[in-house]
Amino acid sequence: MLLLKQHYHQQLSTLIDNALLHLYSHVAISRRFVPTAKRNTLLCQYLKPKLNPPPTPLKSAT
Repeated sequence: MLLLKQHYHQQLSTLIDNALLHLYSHVAISRRFVPTAKRNTLLCQYLKPKLNPPPTPLKSAT
């Protein structure tokens, strides 16, 4: 059980790190100030596809 919790927290931490790197790279590229609403939109656009990944195909038993 403890191993599963550690794995979950490691994956969550990696996801958050990647989301912040994505946000910071967009902000760094922009020549203007990026308001909070735009930052939230960028984070949502990055995180939504990760929320419901496509289902994996079932392996046939043939």
